[in-house]
Amino acid sequence: TDYTCKEVTPSYIEASNDLGLTGDDAFSEVTIPFRFTFYGVAYDRAWVSTNGLLSFLEPWQWSGNSFIPNSGPPNGAIYAFWDDLTVNAYVNASVRTQELGTAPKRQFVIEWRNVTLADGWGTPFDFEIVLNETGAILLQYRNIDTDFIERGSSATIGLENQTGTVGALLSYNRPAVKSPEFAILFGKAVKDVPVDIKPKRCPNPVNLARKGVLRVAILGTADVPVSAIDPNTV
Repeated sequence: TDYTCKEVTPSYIEASNDLGLTGDDAFSEVTIPFRFTFYGVAYDRAWVSTNGLLSFLEPWQWSGNSFIPNSGPPNGAIYAFWDDLTVNAYVNASVRTQELGTAPKRQFVIEWRNVTLADGWGTPFDFEIVLNETGAILLQYRNIDTDFIERGSSATIGLENQTGTVGALLSYNRPAVKSPEFAILFGKAVKDVPVDIKPKRCPNPVNLARKGVLRVAILGTADVPVSAIDPNTV
């Protein structure tokens, strides 16, 4: 499954459940309240790092960011703002979660609030990952200063699959985050798939204006199996 990304209007969500995750190069496991499908694999748990990433495969706390995709670890992750960050409780920094909505359109928010760069550069800022039960991923940013470092000049922002062979990169060491607020939505890419039209089986094959039913067979492709296609989107 590939992802597309586009800038959207920010609608920042303040999460209520404080994980108690603080410090530098630390992580915590979280339970996702629904089965979230990421690059074709469903997960109900993940690991949150103080360094701005959510890993579905393994705990990862190290701060050294890299270009994605990259076969080296970590893989299978969402990089909201992968950089050397500190969650300092003395400045009321925290990592929080919250579940919103009802099935089948629930959301799970993972928020980094009042975090700072570990070297002390810049001012506290906020960002979050919003996992949608539909599969979409929303990244949102708030209280972003105009300096390049808070806008991502030393950070990786994007998605990467489980083997590090496919990724959806917004930016690598480039100030792509806008000040003071910014949001980017990653959605599943739309792919064209062939259909086999059977006009001889249509009750009115010539004049469809009379509301004849046109039967089609969805064939799929080598990388998009029929079982993965929602007929309502064809």
